[in-house]
Amino acid sequence: MKKYQLNENVPVLCQEVASFPNGISEAFDELAKKFPPVGGRNYYGISFMDKAGKIVYKVAAQKIKEDNSAGFESFVIPKGEYLSESITSWREHLDDIGPTFDKLLKSPQMDHHVPCIEWYKTNEEMLCMVKALE
Repeated sequence: MKKYQLNENVPVLCQEVASFPNGISEAFDELAKKFPPVGGRNYYGISFMDKAGKIVYKVAAQKIKEDNSAGFESFVIPKGEYLSESITSWREHLDDIGPTFDKLLKSPQMDHHVPCIEWYKTNEEMLCMVKALE
């Protein structure tokens, strides 16, 4: 587990994947059509437990000024220190994402008020992140 410093808030536009854990790939494909990977745009997965104990998962694209956000929820990934684990060749290691977050969620340093973040940094590297307590 490493610490990662996110230096600025990241505004995103997101949409819930109602059929989680199914449908994530298709939801990201649709998101990328609506918000193409231009200008260094990043993509994220945002997840948390609702009051009933069900995982809520949202696909998210970094917001760029000219984006039409109609039909999408706005959210800000807060700046600060995160506990993180990197997954390389993540497309071939999708089964590693859950256990990686399970490990991060057990940290006593985790801020449980901030959702878990998957940051798809490149087509090869994905960063699993949980916000550290301040």
